[in-house]
Amino acid sequence: MHGLRRRLHPVSYYHVCYADLTAAVLGVIYVYTVSVQHLVFLCLRAVAPVARLRQEWHVNRGAHSPTLRLQIMHRTC
Repeated sequence: MHGLRRRLHPVSYYHVCYADLTAAVLGVIYVYTVSVQHLVFLCLRAVAPVARLRQEWHVNRGAHSPTLRLQIMHRTC
């Protein structure tokens, strides 16, 4: 009986290790996906008004000053 328990112990230990590893990998993938989605959402939210502003600026004044365009591009992400 004692030898049987000793033989089963490594199997359950490895099973727990694999379960922990799988949970950790899934957690990392989940966090990575959520953070990437959040970053994309923030970038899109930042770019949408900037694109509209750039379009209006081109219509109103023309593209004669590159500094504002650089500032806008620098502020997007």
